[in-house]
Amino acid sequence: MGDNGKRRSIPERSMVTSLLVDYLSHQDGFVSDGALSKVCGADVTEEARGNMTSARKAVRSEKGQWWKRVKGGYEPCTAKDAGPLARYGVDSMHRTAHRTVKRVEGCGDLSGLDNTERVHLNASLSAVAAIAQFTQSRTVKRLEAACQQKADKLLVGETLKQFGVE
Repeated sequence: MGDNGKRRSIPERSMVTSLLVDYLSHQDGFVSDGALSKVCGADVTEEARGNMTSARKAVRSEKGQWWKRVKGGYEPCTAKDAGPLARYGVDSMHRTAHRTVKRVEGCGDLSGLDNTERVHLNASLSAVAAIAQFTQSRTVKRLEAACQQKADKLLVGETLKQFGVE
């Protein structure tokens, strides 16, 4: 809600972002930072960096194409990039889950929490522990073996069966 109690409209895309989206939408290979900066009239590594991030997200949403950062510019992701991207996501979730548990352990005595806060904490920690368990490297290897047999990704129910959950 706005300051006057009325709903705010969704902000329009900036002109710089629109120029970058239009340019990227019509490219199919490496695009240098210099070319992108020339198109939008601002340095995409400095002041127009946020616009470039917005443009990449917009192109992904509108065209279904993700542009990755490479030295000196950007290039569209290919099928070869999918595996490392997915693996990075799993590794990132695993690290975040462990980091979260360690941070909560460092919060001192939690016995003073009221029942509602304790329920929320325990539910959150249960979810985080499940993520940590499901993203261990040996667990991922088990899933890879199951995917190899099926020759496709597993459905959620099939994935849970790999962990003994029925």
